This record gives sequence, C-alpha cells and structure tokens, in this order.
Amino acid sequence: MARSRAPSRPAAIALRDAGADLVPGSLDDADVLASAMAGAHGVFSVMPADLSAENEVRHGPQVADLAAAHEVAHFVYSSGASVGDVPTGVARFDAKPRIEAHIRALPLAATIVRPTILLDMLVRPGAGLDQGRGCR
Repeated sequence: MARSRAPSRPAAIALRDAGADLVPGSLDDADVLASAMAGAHGVFSVMPADLSAENEVRHGPQVADLAAAHEVAHFVYSSGASVGDVPTGVARFDAKPRIEAHIRALPLAATIVRPTILLDMLVRPGAGLDQGRGCR
C-alpha cells in the first residue's frame, strides 16, 4: 500500500501500476494512516519535501507510533544525510535527529536511511537547472 495526497498524479499512478494499492489521504488523517498499516508487513516513511520542519517533527513520530501500535514487522525511515549530533541551523535538517531518536525509543524493528540529495530535486524550480544554471 502507498499513501498518496494526489493519487491521480503520474508518480502515484506509477506506484499503482507497479502493484501498490493507493490509499488517498494526508499525514493529518491518522485514521487513514492507521487503516493503511493494518496488516502491513512493513512501513517506509518518507516525509514530503514541502513539509515544514514543525510539521515534520509532528508527523514523523506519529507515523512511527502508528507502525509500532500496529506491530509492523519492520519500519524504514528516510532521514537525511546531514543528520548528526551538531545542529546545522537548517530547521528541516535539524528536525530529523529528533525523529530518529523517537524511532529508536519505540519497540519497533527499524532501519534509518540517510540518502543524500536526490537527482530529481535538482530540476525543481529554484534549484537552477530548470533555468539553465548548474549547481555550485
């Protein structure tokens, strides 16, 4: 199953075509998240890139708590490469170690991955490549 804010978007359709059952809903709807986790073997949690740091700190632990409550066999949290013991001063990056600590405190088999920047982020508006500028 895959939760999607917009199940008619191409990325969601690609997930559906690959065999995922799409569950429309948002992170604000705990009942939708809980129903999607019922009977699930695992949960892969990645927060939307447009989520504020405040909402990430609210939703990240909530998703992990629901996974623990539903006794999923394995939980994977997609954190960030910049996570460490020293704050970066970037609110979104500094939210992630708080979520990681919360996950580690749960009775939950979990894997935390820290991917670096995704290539598709380089073509997002404002990154420069969409305007013919390279990365610096």
